[in-house]
Amino acid sequence: MLWKFLYLDSQEVDGYLSMVEDGLLAERKDTTNKTQERSLSGNLEVLSGGGSNTTVTGSERKTLDTPEARFNRLLSALKAFPEEYGFHEVLDPDTEFTDAGIGSIVLWEADVGIPQFLRMASSDGEAVAAIEMLREFAPNAKRAGLEMKGIPDLEVLEGYVGMMRSLNLNSLCVGDDDESDWTLAGAMKPEGIRQLPQDERALMLGKVRKRIADGASHHMMAVPGMGLAREKRRSLNRSSEVGREEQYLEGPLLLLDLIAVFR
Repeated sequence: MLWKFLYLDSQEVDGYLSMVEDGLLAERKDTTNKTQERSLSGNLEVLSGGGSNTTVTGSERKTLDTPEARFNRLLSALKAFPEEYGFHEVLDPDTEFTDAGIGSIVLWEADVGIPQFLRMASSDGEAVAAIEMLREFAPNAKRAGLEMKGIPDLEVLEGYVGMMRSLNLNSLCVGDDDESDWTLAGAMKPEGIRQLPQDERALMLGKVRKRIADGASHHMMAVPGMGLAREKRRSLNRSSEVGREEQYLEGPLLLLDLIAVFR
């Protein structure tokens, strides 16, 4: 199967595949042998009066064992031995997510995207990008005599960008479906992002890290792997606050160590 990856954590893939295959390959070697037989004519003095000799030639091709190839082998192994690896290819989320315990690996097709709050707040989010563009534009605008009403001083903008950078928040992929109340969420490491999910249909694969019950909530910045320090995560209110509901994920919810998002 050919997949288009929105996110692929090659370190996670390597870790799980190493346990499945008892080690990893750095490269593959394919050897092809070709046999040629040549007749011996009467021009040669052969005691039998004729015959043949055989020549074997070979060629060798080396191919790198790519993250995509390793992912395909991992997914094939999970599907072949689901009970051995605690794998759930989820078709009935209301039943299967209820049964999926901590450490289970789940694969679910959902509508995936990044919450608006984190599109702005993450260190590579829209707010930081917009401010950086404004920082470049502002000096030229002032020199050209353009009015800059309502735009903070560059020092204020620098401070805001510095604050967002210091939080070092990763992006968060959230998946849900109109047919179920369940939600999946997992932090995306910057090096694994191929294309940011943009409210589209895709498959999420990950290992269950934490369960949030129906009726409970969890702050987006406190999701494991988001990059926020532990003490700061613990200080965040676990119940959604009036006026800040957009910062929280509501249960029933599974928080994942995200392996891949693909379609």
